[in-house]
Amino acid sequence: MNTPALKFRPRRKTSFNRLPFVGRQDDGAPNFWSVPLTGGYYGGTKAGGELAALMLIHLRQHGQDQFAHGRLGQVATAWLDAARTATPEQYSALRGQVLGFMGTLSPWLIAAAKQNGKNLDTADRHAILRSANRWLAFDDSALFADQDELTALKREG
Repeated sequence: MNTPALKFRPRRKTSFNRLPFVGRQDDGAPNFWSVPLTGGYYGGTKAGGELAALMLIHLRQHGQDQFAHGRLGQVATAWLDAARTATPEQYSALRGQVLGFMGTLSPWLIAAAKQNGKNLDTADRHAILRSANRWLAFDDSALFADQDELTALKREG
């Protein structure tokens, strides 16, 4: 099997798009997990961990970028998109990649929470859970209805 090698893309406009796991879809839109779904589960965990290390380096160097806070969400969304069309073998490799990626990020998040999360000590966990449950009951039709109502109010005002 001839697996394409990942590589840095130094000519890309934004620093995030230069990372080896960011590629392009057929329509030219960014693909935030353009990683071959190969290597099996074990190889996937190892590759995912290495790619997470590159993500951490990127965040350290470019964390002030106004878009940096959304990058992990874009990666996770790309994982979901990849899972939709993956064969069973590809899915196994992707699961490994996700586990390896998140497993490498976890100690860093723990350290950040311990070092910089003093405000978490006083957070109202029950209020946070209530808010999460409210959002779980929300749907896109409610969002669009609210936007229509706001637009109507702006016209009247």
